[in-house]
Amino acid sequence: MRRWLGWCWLVLSTASFAGQEVTAVPRRSTAADLTPKFERFVTGNGLVVLLSPDPQANQVVVDLSFAAGALYQPPGKGGLAHLVEHVFWSGATPETDYRSLLESRGAVGFNALTTLDRLSFRVMVPPEELPLALWTNADRLGSLAATLTEDELRRNQRIVAQERWQRIDDAPYGGNQVAMMRTLFPEGHPLRAGVSGSRDDINSFTLEDVKKYQRTLLVPANGVLTLVGNFDPAVAKEWIEKTVGALPPGTKAPRPPKMPATTSDERVSVTEELGRRPLVTLAWTLDDPLTELAEALEFGALLLSIYTDGFVGMNVSAGYLPFNGGAVFAVQVMMPHAADKSEAAGNAEAVFRYLARVVMPKEMVGATLLAWDRNLMERLENVETRASLLTEQEVNPKDAVYGFTPAERHWALTPDRVQLLASQALKGKRATIQSRPTRPLPPKLHP
Repeated sequence: MRRWLGWCWLVLSTASFAGQEVTAVPRRSTAADLTPKFERFVTGNGLVVLLSPDPQANQVVVDLSFAAGALYQPPGKGGLAHLVEHVFWSGATPETDYRSLLESRGAVGFNALTTLDRLSFRVMVPPEELPLALWTNADRLGSLAATLTEDELRRNQRIVAQERWQRIDDAPYGGNQVAMMRTLFPEGHPLRAGVSGSRDDINSFTLEDVKKYQRTLLVPANGVLTLVGNFDPAVAKEWIEKTVGALPPGTKAPRPPKMPATTSDERVSVTEELGRRPLVTLAWTLDDPLTELAEALEFGALLLSIYTDGFVGMNVSAGYLPFNGGAVFAVQVMMPHAADKSEAAGNAEAVFRYLARVVMPKEMVGATLLAWDRNLMERLENVETRASLLTEQEVNPKDAVYGFTPAERHWALTPDRVQLLASQALKGKRATIQSRPTRPLPPKLHP
């Protein structure tokens, strides 16, 4: 999951950080350092284009992203978005084998990605191959569907099913993640099966299911094209209009329905056959992710990760995962192997209560703010992560808070404001997933 930032147990705290002025911490960055420079325009067919030229770069990142992730799947079609990603990533014929074509011309990082709400295709090419990269995206959307066969569908179904096996079925604590999504989202919700879906669903999809998903959601009016690196904006605009800008527009996907709130505290136990340590996950669903709350939760997680690193043999991580219309916030506490089931759950609650009452020293607050800035500046420095950041800002627009720009508005947060926002957001019902390992520790070898 994206944005796993470490400890975050201040959520129900009533303790105060009164008297600490966060903005008094000496800054080493400026608003300009944290604000990516780019140009935005919309083509005639509705495609949003973000251009961020960098003459110092050696390559150009071409990232084409759609509102077509798991959230947009029809009911009962869990895993369809991921299958569509694989089918349209690169075709099987010489004319549609985009990977081989681009890599033969110096491309690197040819990849595709499906998340809870986005489906993206990305490649990094030498500057002179930008027209080819744009052409492959246009051909992928405009021509590839006509070449698809049943054999090609079955081949990709086997690949997607194998990925699910490797990442979930045969991975430590994979069942914990499956149980969390099934507990948070009711029957019929597109996110109940996560991104991977089930093997039965994956194998049940037809060629028409795949083609319909593509022609409905992988269309210019529903997409964002981001270019970052060494290119001439005027030349790029010309080629964009000749390729992806010349496709039929399609229709922008409507905002998904409001996600249902967890109606009651749910506790689920999962047998863990691979991992050797008990794991407890606490998770909430949120329906207002694109506000000051996002920064508050991430700031609190990062602050406490710095302050409580290596706490009493436990490994604790927290993640805030926003998507269009909602968010999941989850905390995972991995216990020492000797902890039994009841003890593991009790220790998770004890850690929660203890950390919720820690008054953070001012220097820790400052260190967190500086670490936040450093992480952001590192993302802006790298052309691939800058492309991701620009797309994120486009699809998840965040207004300024207290007059600060979105990229630096965390400096407006005070720790007590963080506590207030987090305690309000996470006071609702939650899911508790307990994974108890059945695999014993290896025997100790004595010399």
